[in-house]
Amino acid sequence: LAFTRSQEARPALLGFLGAWLITLGGLGAGSTRLHDPLLESLHLSWLRFGHGLVVSSVLLWGGVVVMLLAWLWLGRRLIDSGVTEYAMKATTWFWLAPLLLSVPLFSRDTYSYLAQGALLRDGFDPYAVGPIENENSLLDNVSPIWTTTTAPYGPAFILVAKFVTMLVGDHAVAGTMLLRLCMLPGLVLLIWAAPRVARHVGGNGAVALWICVLN
Repeated sequence: LAFTRSQEARPALLGFLGAWLITLGGLGAGSTRLHDPLLESLHLSWLRFGHGLVVSSVLLWGGVVVMLLAWLWLGRRLIDSGVTEYAMKATTWFWLAPLLLSVPLFSRDTYSYLAQGALLRDGFDPYAVGPIENENSLLDNVSPIWTTTTAPYGPAFILVAKFVTMLVGDHAVAGTMLLRLCMLPGLVLLIWAAPRVARHVGGNGAVALWICVLN
């Protein structure tokens, strides 16, 4: 709470607003499922069509612009007066929190990841066959170009995707959220390592966080 009242928090709060705009706009203009019963149950399907899609797109891209301005503002403050590493780390979580709840944005690749994991889960070799060989509801949301393509990803990633589909089955929403959480340790390690590497070579840890994490 003390951070939110400080001057250092102003870019964080602006980016937080932008992240929420992206999350809300993504409900209509993001890469939602082709047939989304969740949106239908919430009576929000109108966001994906006509005027609703226009509103969603404005919110989504407006949020992108707001986050970009917040990032540039933070960089300017970093150059002019300096910003602590703590403030940079706190800003990261402010910006991340709303996006953890968003639908996939700008790409349907998440559904492809899940379909590749389901291949291995169900006894297929994802390096020999494409997801089309394993009929399930996940295929409804995979981009057509990837349904017949063998996995271009390394075995560690395919094992993670398999683990996710073993836990949630073919549930696209739960799979997307869990797969996203599986990526968080990488971000945590980046937050830990980037400033240390920067200081080791005589650089500024806060600048490293701004460039490597917050962008």
